[in-house]
Amino acid sequence: MMPARDSRPVAATPYARVERVRPLPPVQPRVDFNLPVALPGLRRPTVQATIFTPAGRRVTGGLAEVAPTLEGGWTALVRSLDRPGAVASMYFSEGLRDVVVHFGDGRTATARITGTSFLANSERICRLAGDEPLA
Repeated sequence: MMPARDSRPVAATPYARVERVRPLPPVQPRVDFNLPVALPGLRRPTVQATIFTPAGRRVTGGLAEVAPTLEGGWTALVRSLDRPGAVASMYFSEGLRDVVVHFGDGRTATARITGTSFLANSERICRLAGDEPLA
């Protein structure tokens, strides 16, 4: 013997509707000040930067967004690289980490490459960190 079927339409079922609660958007985005993160709508001033190996071999050039860190150093996000493959190749295959950076405003500093990656628009970027304050 088969059980009786309920012939009521699905919309007539007596289940209570559950309202979906949407989380509130954050008041301020969380920012790690040790990383060169660009906030939406906020662009840091850019300066031309050229990256060299400690031996003096040119790696790449681009536009750097420089920001101070809480420890007294600085970080930079270098975009619009003129030789994007060179920095990736040296970083991944040759293990290049320590570099010398010549900024377009005349400053020179030693830095460490902390990473290289692609942005959403397929632009390669390079992240730098310097331990000494820029003069």
